[in-house]
Amino acid sequence: MARDDFNEKVKQLLCQQVGGKCAKPDCRITTIGPHEIMDKRTTIGVAAHIAAAAQGGPRFDKLMSPKERKSVHNGIWLCQNHAREIDVNPDKYPIDLLERWKKKAISLADSELGQRQLSQAEVNTKAVDTLLTHVQPTFQQNKITSLIQTVHSGVAAKFDQLDSRFSVLTRFDGNNVNYIIDAKEDIPLKLNVFNEASKDFTEQFKQLLSHGSEVEISTDNMEIKGSPLFEQIIQPGGTFKIMPVGTSAVLKLTTVTLSSESPFVFDDFIGEMTNGNESITFKGTACEGLLNVSIQVHLTSPNFNIHFKLNWQKWLDYPLTKLPFFNKITRVFNSFSQNALLKLSIEVKGESVFNTENQLNSEMVESSNTVTALLDYLVAARTICNYCQSRILFDIEKVEYQPDDYDFVLKQAALLESPKTYSAHDLTTPITATLIVQESRENLDLVTNPTPGNVQIKQSDIRVKLLDHWVQLPTKQTTCGPVVSKITPADTSNLKTGDEFHVVWEPVDEFICVMKYLKNA
Repeated sequence: MARDDFNEKVKQLLCQQVGGKCAKPDCRITTIGPHEIMDKRTTIGVAAHIAAAAQGGPRFDKLMSPKERKSVHNGIWLCQNHAREIDVNPDKYPIDLLERWKKKAISLADSELGQRQLSQAEVNTKAVDTLLTHVQPTFQQNKITSLIQTVHSGVAAKFDQLDSRFSVLTRFDGNNVNYIIDAKEDIPLKLNVFNEASKDFTEQFKQLLSHGSEVEISTDNMEIKGSPLFEQIIQPGGTFKIMPVGTSAVLKLTTVTLSSESPFVFDDFIGEMTNGNESITFKGTACEGLLNVSIQVHLTSPNFNIHFKLNWQKWLDYPLTKLPFFNKITRVFNSFSQNALLKLSIEVKGESVFNTENQLNSEMVESSNTVTALLDYLVAARTICNYCQSRILFDIEKVEYQPDDYDFVLKQAALLESPKTYSAHDLTTPITATLIVQESRENLDLVTNPTPGNVQIKQSDIRVKLLDHWVQLPTKQTTCGPVVSKITPADTSNLKTGDEFHVVWEPVDEFICVMKYLKNA
């Protein structure tokens, strides 16, 4: 038996009736949109049959005529997912239910006609505004603060009803809801970890006991019995963590290098210390969160594992010349690269609880070298910005360079700070220039003089790229001598005004070359 399919006119009408949205009441996603080809469109909607188009199909009605089956009255516009769902489960989605969906979807589309569709942010704002009308602010609090406190208090009260033996703190990080659960007393619970996850969980739990490490497991692979609170909170698709109880602590860090006359005492790291049977772990930050540190100190030896992480985003949109804590950060990483001796002291409430010292391991030195190389580049970039009065904002995503570019930036910054003097032995390439014959032929006469003399070259077209900005450098002056000139072509008698000629200046005894950038007027 042939299928009684909809024609294109019916399909378009079904889509237009519901404003291009899925007719399922709890879906209503937009199913039509633009295409990269201008005369086409993207469609994720389907003109589905309410009663099947052919015998044997879902909800087939043998009393219908072919004309009725392929009419607009027998169709409903759905997204692809729900078009499939209603046909896979026809008993769950009978004809009368689909007809109610269609009627409601058409009514909603009619009410929305000519109305601006709100964005999700606007919907959220309206929801908050509605809630705020029912909130009475307390003394010295605005309504939004009171609303947030009211919501958190209400959630805490709900959890307290489930099991008052626990206190629950809720947080929302923009994507996920986090529950921080603390027991008010010793409470026996039964934790079941399923199958393949049990081996990993066991290993993580050993690390918790030995080193105070966190335990993390998917809620798909576990359950907790013994409290209705956990049965309520732990849902599939989440993450469950067991965290050791930490103690507020301060890490004092001193570095000692062979090249430094005195130890360098860095800013205090503020953080938390956790204890295990075999080691102490400290995690903290310094310089207003710019530098993070994690240290694991072994209790049976002076050895420790230490990891530093520089939070580059803290410098985002700061001018290169005004990066907070830059000099301190640069100095400490330079000491790391020099395989510094690190002296550590952990204090709790002003009392020292642990002291140790050791050299950095090779892995840490290598890691520090990578950061130090980037910091050296920024040192040079800051020098150039200061000298050229350029204002460039920092963005780590825009810091990219090839090895030659890196060397060029560092060399130009060094030359801006002080002139560079070379002897003949320092020259790795000949001193050359391509010149144009002047109308007076004065420059040609000067270089054809066989008597050794001095040469001065000025370059005013040197630019350097810093992040995604090009910076024009001042005029560079190179003075060298004594030298003798060799010209190509050797016979200059036929050269005319405007012709090019090539000069090589060869050093003679007592040669010296001085390069410097001239200060801008």
